[in-house]
Amino acid sequence: MSLSTQAAPIFNFFELGVQDSPKYDAIGEHNIRTSIQNEKGTLAMYSVKQKADPNMAYMLEIYADDAANDAHRQTAHFKHYLAQTEKMVVDK
Repeated sequence: MSLSTQAAPIFNFFELGVQDSPKYDAIGEHNIRTSIQNEKGTLAMYSVKQKADPNMAYMLEIYADDAANDAHRQTAHFKHYLAQTEKMVVDK
């Protein structure tokens, strides 16, 4: 039996309470679009909202491996996302 040394994908799922939903959406969309276009190890990112409560956001991220997840956290666009949404995200 041979064990694979291939790294496993990383899945992150976040439930976020947000204020100023339209502004949050625009900032989040920029982060997602930039990540998918520029980060080889970012395989997918999705953001959805509850129909009944648009202030409840859900984020799913899929990275090729831990290194890709860590690399994303160091990008300028992710740091911009964090800085711009710090006061908008009211519940994590």
